[in-house]
Amino acid sequence: MSSYGSIVRRQFLKKKLAVAGLLVVGLLFFLAVFSPFLAGNRPLVFDDGGGLSYPVLKAFSVEDFLWLASFALVLVSLLPGVMKRRPRMKKFLIALLFVATVVVS
Repeated sequence: MSSYGSIVRRQFLKKKLAVAGLLVVGLLFFLAVFSPFLAGNRPLVFDDGGGLSYPVLKAFSVEDFLWLASFALVLVSLLPGVMKRRPRMKKFLIALLFVATVVVS
């Protein structure tokens, strides 16, 4: 007997245009989140003689770091088998996002 989620996933994956649309939306979201690194006017790493400096990260706010961290956590959770092999990982990711949200607000 299949769960409701597996039935929906199977029906969704049958529709190639819907999968392509989801990939395009995911790509646009990826580009939006990482646009400061991809097309910024500040260098990623700068050697000023006394050590390394990171001008891009200095311009980020706490909310920007939260977006980057949550997007990275979602990407990790979507990797095949991560949630099945490590059931506590899902609880950890949810708790981490909750703590980050509380700290920011």
